[in-house]
Amino acid sequence: MANLRILVSNLQFTYRDSPLTPFRFMGAISNNSRKLANFAGFYKGIQSAGAAVIWRLDSFDSPPSYMNLFASCWILLAGSLFVALPVMIWKIKDTVPVEEDLKFTDETIDDVVGYKLVNDSPVRERV
Repeated sequence: MANLRILVSNLQFTYRDSPLTPFRFMGAISNNSRKLANFAGFYKGIQSAGAAVIWRLDSFDSPPSYMNLFASCWILLAGSLFVALPVMIWKIKDTVPVEEDLKFTDETIDDVVGYKLVNDSPVRERV
């Protein structure tokens, strides 16, 4: 009985956490907030376009059956995973060097690397 309770609890947490998964993958690709904002904007744009298409299909006088809409959603999901798999395999690394993160931006290392004050003196030391 306890194992079943743990299984149900894990399934509930997985279901609640699943909408955040694309953003977790995007965050693993880069540490640069500008680049991540572009990725998130592109993702949300594609998501909104898909929602608009389904809304329009559902508003026809004789809309397609819900089973066809359901199947099309799963087919699009499978196709997107097929496209996303190479990105996840080749682009996500354990660490991303700062130099690689700043490669195509106008920022410098001094803009993004933090400093700390040493003994309340005006001299800053790079972290």
